[in-house]
Amino acid sequence: MEKGLRSKNRNIIKISDAEIPFFERFVKKYNIVWSYEERQENLISISTSYVGYIVTPVRKINLSPKYDEIGFEHIFRMYLYVYSYQKTDDNSILDISNSNKEVDIANIFLKSVEKNIQQGIYQSYSKILKDVSAIKGKIRYAKTYQNYLLNKHNYVSSYISSLEKNNNINNLIVSALVKLRKIKKYTAKVSSLLMYYQGVSGDVLDGTKALSEIVFNSNTSRFKQTLTYASMIIDQLDFDNVGNTLGTESFLLNFDKLFEDFVAKILTTIPKKKEFLVWSSTRDYGVIQRSNGLIENREYLPDIVYRYVEEDENMNYFPT
Repeated sequence: MEKGLRSKNRNIIKISDAEIPFFERFVKKYNIVWSYEERQENLISISTSYVGYIVTPVRKINLSPKYDEIGFEHIFRMYLYVYSYQKTDDNSILDISNSNKEVDIANIFLKSVEKNIQQGIYQSYSKILKDVSAIKGKIRYAKTYQNYLLNKHNYVSSYISSLEKNNNINNLIVSALVKLRKIKKYTAKVSSLLMYYQGVSGDVLDGTKALSEIVFNSNTSRFKQTLTYASMIIDQLDFDNVGNTLGTESFLLNFDKLFEDFVAKILTTIPKKKEFLVWSSTRDYGVIQRSNGLIENREYLPDIVYRYVEEDENMNYFPT
């Protein structure tokens, strides 16, 4: 694994001629400005806000955190805390093993999935409509009587509870596995793991949203780390796929944004007196009327709000 040089707030990476087509696709995917001067010198600079790794057809480039005191194990723990940890959870859910000190989110996730399979794949109860020969479940009496008159062998129409793997937990796991299967070095292992999850849809496109919608309990908390890694893979990992060849992966995480969310969650959840707020959408700041008669709205969205009091627009705030 190679590291780029660091200059001020940028990681400077020297690239070979063979890597130029890859980075031309890479900068488009991540909306990174690649200046003409850098291209001519076979250089590319990436903001130090990004941490993770880039896998080109030639090598793997490690983008380390911009602070020496911060390692990838801290970043994974922060991600776990921000996007899945609840106050009712055991603190051990945030424990990070030594293997997490190297940033390889795919391998960490696959090892976690293997551990979950050994401990038992999560299955949930669901009610299915089925015609059976004996009375069980929640019976549909009218339909059952109709089937009886028609002399059907399985005449009892009933909603029966059954265990199935196709649930929101396994769906998130399978969605990440399906994405990793497109990367050559993981294809064989992922294909073997997917055999344990037959029948699971695997159609999650927004990992963070899917993770936030899962309600954990004592039976499902053991999947929390696995699901967090799955969420990161779905949202942050990208692969370069050229023609019919299987691609290579890049994993980039915006550490500055993660740290902002980390601080905001601490301030909004830990203090007993709730004085900090985070807004989910912009608020109106004012209206500007231009000299040409055009009216423009101004909105704002602070990172965090302290002791905010909603104003009553019907009240007169001018001095009396």
